[in-house]
Amino acid sequence: HASTGRRRREHLSKVPALLTHTQMPIKRITPALIDDILGSFSSLATLSLARNEITTVEHLERLAPSLTKLDLSHNLLAGLGGALSPLTRLVHLDVSHNQLVSLAGLEHLGALEIVHASDNFIERSDALRSLAYLARLHTLTLSGNPIARGVASRVDVGRRLPAIHVLDGTA
Repeated sequence: HASTGRRRREHLSKVPALLTHTQMPIKRITPALIDDILGSFSSLATLSLARNEITTVEHLERLAPSLTKLDLSHNLLAGLGGALSPLTRLVHLDVSHNQLVSLAGLEHLGALEIVHASDNFIERSDALRSLAYLARLHTLTLSGNPIARGVASRVDVGRRLPAIHVLDGTA
């Protein structure tokens, strides 16, 4: 259809404006940044804020109606808190290469199926307690964390999270 092609061109024509906005590292997720994102993409399914200097997750609730994949990897996040709770349609979350010691705050994300949390500072299996509430979660990546170093830890994670089918890329 001609109208589908026109809409696709209009959608793609907005991409460069958003990309130029993010040439400098983002330090905070501000309401203005969310306005810019939503102004360019009114129904956003995938958002990458990877490779920035974000220390706190905030102001994402306006993305909740359509966001299914979020990449916050390679930032400076020390915790997630409850800021992701409104993102109830989120299926895929990447928080790898941050400074997380726990995955607390994910327990309300019932649609979550995949979590990449490699290369953080997660040491103990109780730091994964919130994941036990996620019945759909089947893939979890923890490699590069202290918890991933021992076989006993891997067995403990499997016992605490029996729904996980793929742990660190291994079924």
